[in-house]
Amino acid sequence: MQLRGGASVEVADEEEEAGGEGSDAYEAEEDEYDDDEIDEDEVELGLVKPMPANRDEWDIDFAVGKVGGVPRWLDPRAPLAPEDVECATCHKTMALLLQVNSPDDERPHAAARSLYLFACRSPGCLAKDPAQALRVWRTQMESPNAFFPHTDETQKERKRLEDALEPNSALSSKPSTPARPWPEFDIGAEPEPYEESYLPDPAAPALDNEEGTEDATSADTKTGVDRAFLQFQERLEREPKQVLRFYRIPGVDDPQPLWASSKTISPSEVPTCELCRSERKVEFQVLSTLLSSLSDDSFEFDSLLVYTCANNCAIPPREGGKTGWACEVAFKQDFAAEGVKFGQR
Repeated sequence: MQLRGGASVEVADEEEEAGGEGSDAYEAEEDEYDDDEIDEDEVELGLVKPMPANRDEWDIDFAVGKVGGVPRWLDPRAPLAPEDVECATCHKTMALLLQVNSPDDERPHAAARSLYLFACRSPGCLAKDPAQALRVWRTQMESPNAFFPHTDETQKERKRLEDALEPNSALSSKPSTPARPWPEFDIGAEPEPYEESYLPDPAAPALDNEEGTEDATSADTKTGVDRAFLQFQERLEREPKQVLRFYRIPGVDDPQPLWASSKTISPSEVPTCELCRSERKVEFQVLSTLLSSLSDDSFEFDSLLVYTCANNCAIPPREGGKTGWACEVAFKQDFAAEGVKFGQR
């Protein structure tokens, strides 16, 4: 199953099979209770799972993505160099935190597409200046290409190139870089559960707050807890194992992340695409629930938000005609002081 930023045929078939009367009833129910609290954009969740025992069985053409380890390059002929992922604060090479494979079915030039999120492991760099300690790179290829369609011949060529990667490529399989990889995990994907328990019961009598009913707003007022944090907590409880939230879903024009606090990131704070000057929109979010899998006490965050070109524009090739790269942006957002941290040790 792939994240539906580039939905696979398998996902589409599952959705069609789930249609019919049940689907119609669900849509009617949603319309009946359509308000700000339950009118939610569709979200795909990423969950950590073990990597295959044989690392070669992890296939970039079909995998959702992975956490940690060394990058699996979309085009192993054109890896990033260490200077592409150097922390601007301590000048050390960053480690791969996450890579997500998100093909774009609507743009032929991005039929194969991967995003790589790097982070500095040096203590204090991320807290001091997240903009300098995080780096996001986007790369993409047309299809068919040198490695797809997926055949024994194309995969042998991919493996040959991966094994031959020069040590000076960023976190290659034979690194001479000081960056230590984080533990490596596969990522599985599933739709976010829709909690019917959050729908109002039409048979229940209406109660005002004086009779004991409190919503998120009243809780915020009475306890001082950040309302955004309460909503964050509620959505996390639907699937406590989620580590990734993917928002680039077909049909969702203006995705909104799950804010960790009321101090949100405004569109004016997000720089436009360096290549085409289009606006960037949030594509995925990394949650602090990932931290328990990293086994790294010096690395902490509450929420990381990755914004990419909304047009998914074409990327010029690099020198020698090699597959190009586009730098995107990431933000670190913290819980309010009143919030409770998830995933911390």
